[in-house]
Amino acid sequence: QIILSTVGLVFFKMYTEGKLRQLLPRVTRIIIDEASLLPEAALYAIIRRFPHAKIVLIGDDRQLPPFMYDGKSLGQELAGRPALSVAMKTGKVPVVELNEVYRAPPSLVGPYNRLAYEGRLISKKAEGEYPLSDGSIDLIHYGLPQLLLIDVNGSEEYNETTKSRSNEEEVNVLFRNHRLAF
Repeated sequence: QIILSTVGLVFFKMYTEGKLRQLLPRVTRIIIDEASLLPEAALYAIIRRFPHAKIVLIGDDRQLPPFMYDGKSLGQELAGRPALSVAMKTGKVPVVELNEVYRAPPSLVGPYNRLAYEGRLISKKAEGEYPLSDGSIDLIHYGLPQLLLIDVNGSEEYNETTKSRSNEEEVNVLFRNHRLAF
């Protein structure tokens, strides 16, 4: 049998549903995608719960860490680190680097390739095949900067009614510079 699930749902179900608990001893392989988002403590729990399973972590250690990870917090530094990065640093697990990109042409891959990948990424998409254009609406204006950073003074405000946060000054700057952004 194959079970497709999030890690959190597996943890919840294995302690609440008898049927899943019966399957647990027979689990032989676990594949975790987006493993850069998996906290170290969750990986340890999986290893302890499935001691005979072969575990495959798929992810990119240069992408987002677990949600709300803060390396300055002792508790998170002890158990909340990205499991993928921790596993890779041990040197005891085989690592296969996939460096071919099929979703974006070199002009879009270039900036993050230089910033995070030391130029190792290879785009397999032709420059004329634009992934962010449906033919009627172009989401990228070629020849214009692909990344624009604007330092905005302002503060975040919490709206009790909508239960959301916003920064009014950021909205104003966006509207003033909308031709640059869109």
